[in-house]
Amino acid sequence: KLVEVSNDLWTIGSKRSAIMTLVFEFGRSNQHLDVVKRIEVGTRLMEMCLEDDLPNLAKGWGIVLQETVRTLAPVHPAVFPCLRTIADWFIALCGYEEAKAAIAEATAAATDNSEVALLNARLREVEFLQGEIRAVIGESGKDVQGD
Repeated sequence: KLVEVSNDLWTIGSKRSAIMTLVFEFGRSNQHLDVVKRIEVGTRLMEMCLEDDLPNLAKGWGIVLQETVRTLAPVHPAVFPCLRTIADWFIALCGYEEAKAAIAEATAAATDNSEVALLNARLREVEFLQGEIRAVIGESGKDVQGD
């Protein structure tokens, strides 16, 4: 029921209330949900936290969500959206190494070439943020020092 209330609040524009209605209860009792439902609700809640610039609210359960999604087969329809969202979550937290690993997992679970292209772009963005210029421009590119 809380998920429905939260979704309704989100729909009418009360984003912060929508998140707060669900986030603490989800963190406290998500382990009682069916695995697929836990992943679906956790993914949606994490998306909401990211959209409202509150990635820290997922710190208590984000890693558990990541471990849970790994229990499903990579082809399960809940896996890719969850892994993609977890990658974005790590980026928002400046956990770039974790983001790169999550991007690799999401890429392995992707079934759409356009999603793979978007994930590759996110990976290049993370590499750029880490100062890995050669990874971004490629080894065959011009010398970074301008030679």
